[in-house]
Parts: sequence; C-alpha cells; structure tokens
Amino acid sequence: MIYVGSTGQPFVIAGSGSLGWDFVACNLLEPGEKALICNTGYFSDSWAMCIKAYKGQVVNLQMPVGAAVCPKMLEAALKKEKYKIVCLTQVDTSTGVKNDIKTLASIVKKIQPECLVTVDGVCAFAAEVLVILQNNEDRMYPITQ
Repeated sequence: MIYVGSTGQPFVIAGSGSLGWDFVACNLLEPGEKALICNTGYFSDSWAMCIKAYKGQVVNLQMPVGAAVCPKMLEAALKKEKYKIVCLTQVDTSTGVKNDIKTLASIVKKIQPECLVTVDGVCAFAAEVLVILQNNEDRMYPITQ
C-alpha cells in the first residue's frame, strides 16, 4: 500500500480486522443514514451486520459468489438511491474476489461526489497495490491484526 498526498492523516491501528468496520460505522455514519454494501462475500456480510448494529440502514448490492463488484450494477444502484457511504472490500478471501477499487471509487465519485467511499483493505494489505488518495477513496483501513 502506498500513501500519496499532502492532505489527510494516515493512522496505524492495531486490532482485529473488524475494527475498521466499527470505525466507519460509528464515526462516518449517523443512525438511519444509508450505506451501500458492495457484497462479495463473508467480509461484506459482516461489515453490513456491523453497520446495522450502529443503526445504519444497509442496502446490499449482492454479487454472485466468486464475482467482483460489477461496475454497471454499482452505477445503477447509485442512480437509484442516495447513500452516505459506499463500502468496498478490496480482497475477500472467503470468495477469492479482488475488486478494482480505482474503477469502483471513480464511479461513486462521478455519480455521488458527496458520498464517502470506504475500503476494507485488511486482506489486501501488503499483498495488493492500492495508492491511497489517488483512487478517490475517502477512508481505507488496513488494520494490522
């Protein structure tokens, strides 16, 4: 992972992989606000449960098992409803899926520029490339676990 930019503040946080979900759910989402979960497997399901625990409204954009997030499906979902945050998992080891964060984040920012793009990067950390702040992510959390 590469941090690029003169704005923002990187934080190193030690904890379980799910700690990032809690950070997003309790700091970026008010009760009743909508989160679009781009669901590619177990970790997306768990993130949705976490957001529900903090009283966020979850809209599940379910992908077939083993499939990455479909850009056209994401675009359609964003045109249908307004969201406070979009939740993406960079790599979901439960299904072997790797998402194209750069493309997906760009779609979100094109259609809903005020929407926050959050990325679960735990399973991708130190194995996949993600250039933070050049791919339109608002929050990326690779927890050290």
